[in-house]
Amino acid sequence: MATIEYVRLHTNSPSNPNNLQDSMFMDDDINYGGHLINPAQVTVNYADTAGKELAPSVTMTGVGLSSYKVSENDTNDLSRYFRIGATQQFTAPQISGYSIITPTSPYTYTLANAINTVNFTYSNPTPANPNTPTNANLQNVPRAPDSGVSNTSSGAVLLAALSFFAAIAVAAKRLFQKR
Repeated sequence: MATIEYVRLHTNSPSNPNNLQDSMFMDDDINYGGHLINPAQVTVNYADTAGKELAPSVTMTGVGLSSYKVSENDTNDLSRYFRIGATQQFTAPQISGYSIITPTSPYTYTLANAINTVNFTYSNPTPANPNTPTNANLQNVPRAPDSGVSNTSSGAVLLAALSFFAAIAVAAKRLFQKR
């Protein structure tokens, strides 16, 4: 069986200055096709900031329509098709582990050409490292006895530790030289 599609006709001006009308050829309630004036198609892409596709692209020719096949538009309602110059709203789906960055969703877009593209870009927040301790899971960890040194004097503590190790190194050197 042959696939029947609507013929897409484009005027020089999307405003359709000659007021051409869509038409459908029917006989005994059987739609044999027709033509659409200034239809528009939209492909919507879903990718992360690195360009990795997160979901398959979706091509739409109208509300609930993905092609110009007569059989797809079972209501024979030609107003369901997108038109150049018309404004449509597109909503980015939730993708697990990602947040939508641009454009904001829902996104209102004016169809400028016969073929249009909307690109939704998502970010992938860096997942928390499960091995990184948090304050909550450090509360019951045994602590070393308090040294009496203030936390704000970490530079002094480091200097004292380096001096201590330097003194041990000097003592070890003397010890080995005597043998």
